[in-house]
Amino acid sequence: MSTGEGVSPAQLLMLEYQAVKDEQRARIGFRDNLLYATLASMAAIIAVAVPSGERVPVLLLLPPVCVLLGWTYLVNDSNIWSTARPRTRRRTY
Repeated sequence: MSTGEGVSPAQLLMLEYQAVKDEQRARIGFRDNLLYATLASMAAIIAVAVPSGERVPVLLLLPPVCVLLGWTYLVNDSNIWSTARPRTRRRTY
């Protein structure tokens, strides 16, 4: 749909709103999957380290992996909330 077809400003705003909501839904899905990725990575590290007593230092990978995935979760959550807030500013005179 191009502006040459007589698209009203209200239709353009609705299209932009739909695009923002679609992006927000995609980010929410990604954020929710990060929880499962964190649990799976922790389980994998523990599964490698625990059965053989020789690989206990592998457990030192848990904190950096959790920090990395947790930071990604927080940044993504911040982006979700920034798209949820209105982008208008109130002017006070």
